Amino acid sequence: MSKTTGPCPVGDCPHEGKLINGYCPSCYHWMRTNPGKDPVGRTRRTPRPTDGACTVLEDGTKCTEAHYGHGMCQKHYLRTRIHGSPHIVLQRSSEEIAAFLLAAATATTDECIIAPGRSRQAARLDGKQMQAARAVWVLAHGDPGDLHVLHTCNGGSGAHGCINVRHLYLDTHQRNMRDKQEAERQARGETHGEHKLTEADVHEIRRRYRPGRGRQAGKTKELVEEFGVSPATISQVANRKTWRWLENDPS
Repeated sequence: MSKTTGPCPVGDCPHEGKLINGYCPSCYHWMRTNPGKDPVGRTRRTPRPTDGACTVLEDGTKCTEAHYGHGMCQKHYLRTRIHGSPHIVLQRSSEEIAAFLLAAATATTDECIIAPGRSRQAARLDGKQMQAARAVWVLAHGDPGDLHVLHTCNGGSGAHGCINVRHLYLDTHQRNMRDKQEAERQARGETHGEHKLTEADVHEIRRRYRPGRGRQAGKTKELVEEFGVSPATISQVANRKTWRWLENDPS
């Protein structure tokens, strides 16, 4: 396997640096797992900014907030995840939000009622900040204490922002975590804002990793340098302590 440095020859690839068989590591591993397919136009994550700052421009001025994920600060990243663009801002007055929550707490419809603004719109009741669904429950039934307010709609996840009191019920933290896992609401892998590896990288690491010392430890060092992560990360990926859902590695 030949290595050199320079720009990746794939038309729309922005990477420049170490090359593997003439391609950047990202395109090289993608082509290995997608034989015969053209890497031009494939979905790729935004490179981490070299200055550690957000890359979004607002009124022609570059945002100076710290990088969070996909080339953006946390504010712009969340706007993109929720609204589809880092420039969309939905602002509502506290009176509007209060009226909306009260209407949801006294709803007579069985249709989902979606919270305005962010899909998990926060609310303030009696000086306390809480999720909109919990605020609706408090308005309708009082403080639930240590119990969690869960959803019967949308597969039990509530990820779409429903706050209809008819779709809410109380249960434990353990049940809430189980609902999260079943609905795959927890960010993982390439959907996580701080991910450093792709699925193709994980498959390649598992294929090439060899535990041990001496010459075998050198193999781990090569992986560390190639993928830009720590030896501990390489070990965890290879031993399926992380990325555990990727069980079927391509041969």
